[in-house]
Amino acid sequence: MPSLSLFVTLVCAHLLMLAGKPVELSVWSVPAFLWQDAALALGFGLLTHWVRRPFIVWPLYAAIAAYAAINAVVAQVLPSPLTPAMWRAARGTLGDSIAWYANLPNLLVCLGVLAVAALAPFALRRLRDTDARLLAAAAAATVAIGPFASGRIETGGWHRNAFGALLPQSLPPADTTVPAGGWRQSLFESHAGSVPGTALASGAGAVAGTATDLSTLRAAARGRNVVMIALESTGSRFLRPYGAAEDPMPNVSALAANAVLFESAYAAYPESIKGLDAVLCSRHPALDVAAETLASADCDALSEELGKNGYQSALFHSGRFDYLGMREIVAGLGFDYLADAGTLTGRLNSSFGIDEATTVESMLSWIDRREPDRPFFLFYLPIAGHHPYVTTAAGPYPPVDERHRYLNVLHEADAAIGEFLHGIEQRGLDGNTLYVIFGDHGEAFGEHPANIGHSFFLYEENVRVPYFIAAPGLVTGPSRVTQTISAVDTAPTVLDLLGLPIPGGYEGFSALDGRDRMALLVTDYGERWLGLVDGCSKLLYRVDDAAAKLFDICADPAETYNLADVRPGQVALYAERLTGWARAMRAGILARVR
Repeated sequence: MPSLSLFVTLVCAHLLMLAGKPVELSVWSVPAFLWQDAALALGFGLLTHWVRRPFIVWPLYAAIAAYAAINAVVAQVLPSPLTPAMWRAARGTLGDSIAWYANLPNLLVCLGVLAVAALAPFALRRLRDTDARLLAAAAAATVAIGPFASGRIETGGWHRNAFGALLPQSLPPADTTVPAGGWRQSLFESHAGSVPGTALASGAGAVAGTATDLSTLRAAARGRNVVMIALESTGSRFLRPYGAAEDPMPNVSALAANAVLFESAYAAYPESIKGLDAVLCSRHPALDVAAETLASADCDALSEELGKNGYQSALFHSGRFDYLGMREIVAGLGFDYLADAGTLTGRLNSSFGIDEATTVESMLSWIDRREPDRPFFLFYLPIAGHHPYVTTAAGPYPPVDERHRYLNVLHEADAAIGEFLHGIEQRGLDGNTLYVIFGDHGEAFGEHPANIGHSFFLYEENVRVPYFIAAPGLVTGPSRVTQTISAVDTAPTVLDLLGLPIPGGYEGFSALDGRDRMALLVTDYGERWLGLVDGCSKLLYRVDDAAAKLFDICADPAETYNLADVRPGQVALYAERLTGWARAMRAGILARVR
């Protein structure tokens, strides 16, 4: 009875998770989506047969049902049941975002699952033994067929129930030999047209795009101060210099008007903390490696390299370091001064951080306190842009939905950046400062099914970011660069601009060398995805079932037409490159752990 009741409860919770999702319906759907529920119920049945102690069985039943109910609510909001990475993130820092979704509809979903759990034992107690055995046999058949059935349809990851999402996964076997030219070397510069099954689109197709010669900027910023601003949750598509109809960040747009602007820039990982490591250590976050592990792996951080050359350095974060291993990351980067919302007193205090104006005041105060005869490196990490999109005052956009509230927080962040730029000018430092401005990742608002926020997918809205370099007096007028740049290219590019040596262990390359390379992408927040951008071609590869999506992002920037079946040869080569790279990156990080 407990086992059957649990199965009914788990199925109810799973169906609520699937509600509204674009799941594929076929003869395979029932075993594909329900086999994990059947497996858990059968396992629970064996346990109850062995234990036979109600004071153990029923509390355990209640705990499993409660966890399933919580995940039914989570799946109404996010594109995955709770994974280990999501559990690590669900701390006090996200309190305001969690509270935002504590509404009546979600409460009713949770209570509904709990009600089924409470009533099922009474409703099923009259079930005949013969019927119970038939149901158990059907459950066993579902478990036997389920893994095979999951591979026959597109499940979107929803074959996992609340407990399946917690299970560890392994990487598929792959060749980890570094290819000639490195992992980011385009596969189609010399192979286009000769790969079986590869029909490239007219024009660029998968061939690397035209590079821009920036070699004249090498060492041109020698001795300048360096200011880096990682715009929180800011995708390029929201900014005027990238074609947006609105202009939520006019101060940023004005700075970009006299800058080297990269039209095809990508975050290495669609989350801030691992993204910070990618920027400053010039390495890709490895699949299934926590930020704390990254922090313990040796790297030649940009801040340390600049410190060796006489720079004073500071990192200011409007959020809180006590989130997803960020404190461990920043502690090992060699900054002389660190400040976050835990040390700064703001006008606005949310669970995630403080207002940007307060952080900017503290940044300018630090500049005033520094040793004036030494250059400085200042890294600014705003938090405005992150859900729940709270501002200190009304913005220019009517807050009719989350997208407009998001634009308002970008506008407020921009106002603070404007005050900072003005403060630099007032201090006479503008003509001797190098600015590197980029988005740490994008932000999604349902452009693809279940895609909200930023961490779960590698679509353009998640990873394509603004990226530009400004140097008043050195860069005059706009210079738009079409070649692809990755977040891991930031540290070597800055060092090249300053005329300083680039460490040999960097995975990134200076953007000044004029070469076009692939951008490599990874996320493991919900499902595990790998991705690459190679000219106009973009592959998304789901590790756990080898599902692939291939897009021509020049002809189809919204990524609506999957070309995987049309270009199987291209998909196979890209997938082989990605899986080999992922295994090599993981091994490389773990080998450097102190």
